[in-house]
Amino acid sequence: MESRALIGAILSLTLITGACREPVNQANIAVKLPDAYLRFDLNKVCLEELLEARSKIDGLTEDVARNITKFRERFVFRRVEDLLAVDRIGEKTFLKIRRHFYVKSDLP
Repeated sequence: MESRALIGAILSLTLITGACREPVNQANIAVKLPDAYLRFDLNKVCLEELLEARSKIDGLTEDVARNITKFRERFVFRRVEDLLAVDRIGEKTFLKIRRHFYVKSDLP
């Protein structure tokens, strides 16, 4: 008798939880994905590209964009973390902008 009650309870829970599930319309789910075209090679990006993208990249100001290109005049970026050596880029700014940059050797 107890096993019938247990089976009945399991079936009831299955029906209840199954009835609560509604099909999900994927078109109605808003997901903020990074724009693929907003990734720049640090050793090739020009100042104009950075200035154009700064309104879409949080933390990328005009000064930061200029300093990235000035840094590149004297040094080669070997990895994205080299941005931390650029004037006006501290840890907070780096964490905001790093996903928008790569160095050729960083690509998978």
